[in-house]
Amino acid sequence: MEAGKKALLDGKTGYAPSMGIPELRQAIATRHTEHRDTPVASENVLVTPAKHALLTFFLTILDPGDELLVPTPAWVSYGPQARLCGAEPVEVPSLEAGARLDVDGLHEALTPRTRGLVLNSPSNPTGAVLPEEDVRAALEIAQDAGIWLISDEIYADLIYGDAKAPSPAGLQGSLENVAIVDGVSKGYAMTGWRIGWLIGPTVLMDQAKKVQQHSVTHPTHFAQYGAVAALEGDQTCVSEMREAFQARRDLMVDGLERLGATFPRPEGAFYIFPTLPGFDSGEKLSQALLQEAGIAATPGEAFGKGGEGHVRMSYAASEEDLRAALEGIEGLL
Repeated sequence: MEAGKKALLDGKTGYAPSMGIPELRQAIATRHTEHRDTPVASENVLVTPAKHALLTFFLTILDPGDELLVPTPAWVSYGPQARLCGAEPVEVPSLEAGARLDVDGLHEALTPRTRGLVLNSPSNPTGAVLPEEDVRAALEIAQDAGIWLISDEIYADLIYGDAKAPSPAGLQGSLENVAIVDGVSKGYAMTGWRIGWLIGPTVLMDQAKKVQQHSVTHPTHFAQYGAVAALEGDQTCVSEMREAFQARRDLMVDGLERLGATFPRPEGAFYIFPTLPGFDSGEKLSQALLQEAGIAATPGEAFGKGGEGHVRMSYAASEEDLRAALEGIEGLL
């Protein structure tokens, strides 16, 4: 906060470099290199307004008629952003309610029009973390088919216990045909700052910067200094937030299992994706939760094939509120 305020008072309110200020691009490169085992240089980084990083990537690689493979359940913006480019999202339901990729299904979904494959681990909406073997399988599919693998790593700072969420670029040791999107929204609770980034090889960055130059120009100048301070500063606040979320995760897992719910165990992010006894529709379940228990949850059907019958619940709330929610669910059941 103070870094952003100082930058504002220092007059950092004019135009900035379209790729992002050098200090932030270097901080991002250093972070991914050191903490994600991903070889990233500052020239591989485009700073852009949060989830615009995804749209920038899609606008760079997708043409009308192209296809994008989306393992589902998946975050609700992947498909619409692909359609904004004139492309078609191809949903491939995952296994174990989103905890594992259907590798055979992904192979079968490939066509000559396929241009990319989306990964999101930890996942929104399930909180699941893909095992390394699944990430390697996705890499192999992308390499063999000559398509892009886009890794949405926005929740990578929120992983619990001994769980690991390997970055595909780190596993293969390069950014060849791999792009990464990330930002400060989740790990640093800086949602309103709207600072994110796209990482990729030079061949991608040379084109992606044109999308930036002819759309948003660059993200807010002074906000970028706040992001530098977040990435380079004391990380105790991130550790404390992660510990708090893990305790809330444990509370929700124990409480929902006691009530007979089934779900993939969330190993990251701050979501849980349960089904509840007596409900075969996520839409009906979410309506009942809201009307009978005062609990807001998103129907699993909103996240595509594989989400049917589930609801997404967020445990980004106090433990007191979560206990009250569990009591409400018990009363509903």
